[in-house]
Amino acid sequence: MSSQINTQALVPQILCQKESCKDKRENIKTIFSCNLQKNLNNDSITNCKGCIGKKCDPSVNPCQINLDDLCLQLRKQKIHEKEILQIFEVLKKKLEQTIQNAHNEIEKLKSKILEIDQAIVEMCLFKNNSKLEEFINRGKQAPLDLLIDMVKELREKIFIVEKVDQNIQQQIQYNQDKLNVIYEDGTIRINDVLKNKLQQMSQMISCFKKQVSQINNNNYNFSLEKNQNITSNYQKIEGPDNLSVKTIYNLRFNRSNNLFAIGTSNLNSEKVSCVEIWKIDNNKIELVQSLQQYPDVTALCFGKKDDSLITGSLDSKIILWSPQPKQKDPYQESNSQPKITPKGYINCIEINQNSRILAIGSEELIIFEQNNSNWVKIAQLEEQVKNIAFSNCNKIIVVQCIKNREERIELYYIQESQNQTIQIIAFRDLNQAQQNQTISSTRFMFLNILNKVKIYKLNNNTAQREDIDSIEKLNFTQKSGIGFCSNSSSTSLLAFSQSVNDNGVTQILKINEKNEVTFLQSIQQKGQKLFFSNGGQILVIWDGNNLVVFKDKSNPRSQ
Repeated sequence: MSSQINTQALVPQILCQKESCKDKRENIKTIFSCNLQKNLNNDSITNCKGCIGKKCDPSVNPCQINLDDLCLQLRKQKIHEKEILQIFEVLKKKLEQTIQNAHNEIEKLKSKILEIDQAIVEMCLFKNNSKLEEFINRGKQAPLDLLIDMVKELREKIFIVEKVDQNIQQQIQYNQDKLNVIYEDGTIRINDVLKNKLQQMSQMISCFKKQVSQINNNNYNFSLEKNQNITSNYQKIEGPDNLSVKTIYNLRFNRSNNLFAIGTSNLNSEKVSCVEIWKIDNNKIELVQSLQQYPDVTALCFGKKDDSLITGSLDSKIILWSPQPKQKDPYQESNSQPKITPKGYINCIEINQNSRILAIGSEELIIFEQNNSNWVKIAQLEEQVKNIAFSNCNKIIVVQCIKNREERIELYYIQESQNQTIQIIAFRDLNQAQQNQTISSTRFMFLNILNKVKIYKLNNNTAQREDIDSIEKLNFTQKSGIGFCSNSSSTSLLAFSQSVNDNGVTQILKINEKNEVTFLQSIQQKGQKLFFSNGGQILVIWDGNNLVVFKDKSNPRSQ
């Protein structure tokens, strides 16, 4: 028999070829189910496998299939498949209509959102090449013509309405061009004007967020199962009292986790203090000192070798505070201050593990080296810096920055020569041999401008973003404060606050070295900003009015 199958003769070939079947009528002819096995050659199709005529029961032919029954079953199969395809076509049309409806709704919301966006942009005092920007950069050195231009520019943004009736009020409420109107009795109080403007912009941003959230009505319900082998027991301890601030920019712990410093807006009526240092002792928290620095302290960092503190403020001023334990005020301004004023307000301050390299981020990146107790600038780079971190091996500076309105991660190599001088080199400018040097693996977590968590892992010469499904799901969850920390065992803690049944809840997660995310604990506490201590034993939550401190009192967490 030919080894090629003739498709026209396929059905006759699979009919039973036994002598006992050849004389049977056409309508009762049978095939063998064993002939339907895969990988049979043509010769095997008509050869029975010996399962007909079993000795135990010669009348049973278990592999025999009636051809008419098979034909009937196949016809039914065809009908069912056709019905399924028809249903599927209807569902596809419904899906297309749903997508179109959703697209139409999104376009409507997008139009509203863009209107809000345009209004917020128009409300901003500071724009490219503005006289206001030039004035604050030059300060008291500003010439008279610049002062006049600045006043004209400021005046254009402020409308004075002395007598307001209901019709005007309603008109202003719905006119986006009049959002800068203030109501006074002919007197401009500049502080009130600016405060009113920021309040209006804040309300617009809240409206913006609300409109955006409507696009994703089916909000992800973020949930993870608790790993029973991992324990955590964060318990509330006594927290700082009588904080008179409405804004906390940053909170950092010292190397021993028994001190933390907060950078805020003014802490007293005299407007001279925007930094406080607090001590944690036996689960009690007490104020150590208020440091005199004004205006707002936007970034700070403790030294790694001692408890020295570096602070940076809204006016770009950097102050190094030296610990003087035996003094009444244990922190004093150091005699060796960094002799440079960065461009723009300070976003972040970081110091490496041996306290030799200091990196400051604002509208530029400035790097200092400590030399004989003095801080000497060794690099000044044009980067709009949002966050800074050092690798575990102290060889790489990781910088989260904005370039051309896009978020980027830049790497800078710390190169030390034989005479112990240090040079900062952009990683892209290193030669291949330098790039191939062994660098210890380090994980970094950053928040982008949309308040989404991004995790990067530094391995040798690359910083790769880690795609973790649970974190991506978390990024679609409505949340307020977020805090995270890494410890020496390649694990990280992440905490975030969200509203559950109209109650504020803070969730604590663990991410291990395999990027597996585990739920640790849920705390009945809302938070606007969350801060972990080094290693994560302490969690400080700022709820908008108070600092609430939690301490993990469980046994050391399983790794």
